[in-house]
Amino acid sequence: MVKKRVKINRNSRLLSFYKQLLSGKKISKQLFIDEYGINERTFERDVSEIRNFLSDSFANEELIYDREDNVYYLHGLSQSNLDKYDVMVICKILVGNNFLSKEEMEDLIERLLS
Repeated sequence: MVKKRVKINRNSRLLSFYKQLLSGKKISKQLFIDEYGINERTFERDVSEIRNFLSDSFANEELIYDREDNVYYLHGLSQSNLDKYDVMVICKILVGNNFLSKEEMEDLIERLLS
């Protein structure tokens, strides 16, 4: 099945790229080029823009290129400021609380632990 190209403006493309990185996804250069119908040079400019943004905003994250897998990802991306003790306390509160269903509680605990 051939995936249809998405033609969007530069700002939307950059935001999509950055949003995917923030969610922890690894971005394949070729798949991104194919999906958005751009050329390699445009992709490189997008990468440069994101790197400049991270540098200018003094972010702890760094955009890394993995040559082996040919993907880009954010290194240093922090998902949570909770330490293990915080997670344990929250889990004990959730277990003792009947507010959430068992499935909801298990899902939340799994996300806290990840």
